[in-house]
Amino acid sequence: MFYAEKVRFIKMKVRSILLEEKDFREYIQRHWRGFETKDYEILVAMLLVRFHEKHFGSAFYIGFPVKANVDREVRNEYSTENIDRILQSFIDEDTSIDIFLVPAKNIDPWPTAGTRRVKADGQPFQLKRLAVKEDGDLTSVILNFLSQ
Repeated sequence: MFYAEKVRFIKMKVRSILLEEKDFREYIQRHWRGFETKDYEILVAMLLVRFHEKHFGSAFYIGFPVKANVDREVRNEYSTENIDRILQSFIDEDTSIDIFLVPAKNIDPWPTAGTRRVKADGQPFQLKRLAVKEDGDLTSVILNFLSQ
């Protein structure tokens, strides 16, 4: 786990936390709260990473935008407890980005003299949730949504 100073998109910079998909697997095994929570974004991010890694043949990190005070409040070291605390208290909800993917090759070398955070280029995603009855047909719901 590490904090990124800024993840650059097209004319946009976002303070973030970057993790590998395997880190989220461990987090989910210990702290999963269900589909009714924002934990579904983690699952979607994991699926997107797997798709991108298969399609592009390289490793990707999962990122979440975080509030500016996160590095003062939570140590920059990997633990599922730190991840849980960040995801529950420090995710910046006041942004159009829910998650983003960062190719490992687009992460600047880190640490360097005088830097506390890494810089990276990534792809933002905004996620939407579809409500489907348990016995409902997801395919028809998605097709109806897309045809509107």
